[in-house]
Amino acid sequence: MRIEQKKWTEAKGWPSEPPEPLRESAQLVLAFGATSILRQQSLVEHVKTMYPQAHILGCSTAGEICGTQVSDNALVTTA
Repeated sequence: MRIEQKKWTEAKGWPSEPPEPLRESAQLVLAFGATSILRQQSLVEHVKTMYPQAHILGCSTAGEICGTQVSDNALVTTA
C-alpha cells in the first residue's frame, strides 16, 4: 500500500507535486481540517481534482497531523 500526505495552509497553499503522485490510483482520501477551512468549497474541489477516483471522507479537528507535526488552521489529506 502506498500513501501520501499533503498539507494546505493559507500562507503556503498546497505543496508542489511529489515525483509520483497517487492521483488516479488513490481509492480513499481522509481530509482533516478546521470547520472554517472545510467550508471553503474551492479547497474541497481541489482535493477532488487531486484524487478524481477516490472516495473522500472529511472531518473537522482541533489540530491537524501531518507526518510528525501538528498544525492549526490547515487542511491535511492522507491518500
